[in-house]
Parts: sequence; C-alpha cells; structure tokens
Amino acid sequence: GNRPLLVGLSALVVLAVVGVTAGYTALAKDVSLTLDGKTREVSARGATVADVLRDQHINIGSHDRVVPGLDEKVEDGSRISVKFGRPLTVDVDGTEQTYWVTATAVSSALSEIPRDFTKAALSVSRSATIGRDGLALEVTTPKTLTLELAGRKPVHRTLTARTVGDALEQMGATPDADDRVSPAAGTLLTDGTTITWTRMRVATKHVTG
Repeated sequence: GNRPLLVGLSALVVLAVVGVTAGYTALAKDVSLTLDGKTREVSARGATVADVLRDQHINIGSHDRVVPGLDEKVEDGSRISVKFGRPLTVDVDGTEQTYWVTATAVSSALSEIPRDFTKAALSVSRSATIGRDGLALEVTTPKTLTLELAGRKPVHRTLTARTVGDALEQMGATPDADDRVSPAAGTLLTDGTTITWTRMRVATKHVTG
C-alpha cells in the first residue's frame, strides 16, 4: 500500500521544481549592457544594477563609472553603461603624474585631465586607444627660448622641444664635439631657457725648437 504515496510525493517534487523555475525566470530581465562603448543584450537576474553586474561577473572598481547608479532598480529593457577607469601616466617635460580616466582614446582622455595640451607634442597619436591596463604618454609643451647660436645675435623662438639637444636640432644647429653648449644637450627645457652654442676653433701650433 505504499505505491500511491510514492506517486504523490514525486508529483509534489515535480511541482516544487516547476515553481522554482518559474520564479527564477521571472527574476531574469532582458537588459542592454554597454561596456566601454560596446553594447550587448543580456538576460540577467537581479533587482538592481549591482545585482545584474554581479550576475554577469563584472567587477566594479572605485575608478569605474556606472550609469544608472549601482542601487538603481532594473526592469526589462533597462540600459546599463559601464566605463572602466584606466591609468594614464603623463610625463610632461620630464615631470610624471598619473590620472584615472574612463575614455578609450587619448584625445578624449586628455579632455578629462585639468590641463591644456592642445599645442603640445605627444609621444603617441591623439587617436591612439587606451587599453584597460592604461597608457604611458610623453607630452612636450611649447617653450619660449632664447638662442645664442655660434656668435649670432640672440633670437627668441617658441619651440616644442624636450631637451636642449632637441631645440638645437630644430634650429638646424650642429655643434661638434669641441664646441661648448650651455646648458648641456641632455638638459630638459623649461620656458625661458637661454641656450648658448659657442663654436670652439682648435688651433694646432707647430713649435720648432
């Protein structure tokens, strides 16, 4: 007489499983998820933006930007945008600083930094891509220099040069090993630097005894 009871139990188990599945599906929502500008449609579980991102195994760090906010409610058709923070290390004329940016292109990232590099020369193209691991960038700003070149009158020039040697090269100056260059060719330039190139003539005297 145990058979009817067993059949009843198994029917109950099946009902319980169906019930859970129905509940689970109800929780899943079709969401448009944009990561660094690339959009995909996902079916995700959760009541809030944070739940959906957790469901999709997306970790959010303190430098990442999420719209709408993590606590916002999610419904079918919700759009979530995540921009991941990335470190941009900027070496400006020899002085280095790291900024966290969310842009994926150098030009946009520079607009997130509170400095103006419009006239500066960059070590990479302004359209270059910044990956999730970041980018190191050399920036050379224009500087107004005084140049006293090989006995000529001093001239004032604005050059986008990093070192004394770079400035001399841009001016077409070609000191040789005997000449005196002040400051030394490897010196980093600052605005207002005076560069002096003195031609040294080496005279060879033959002394007869």
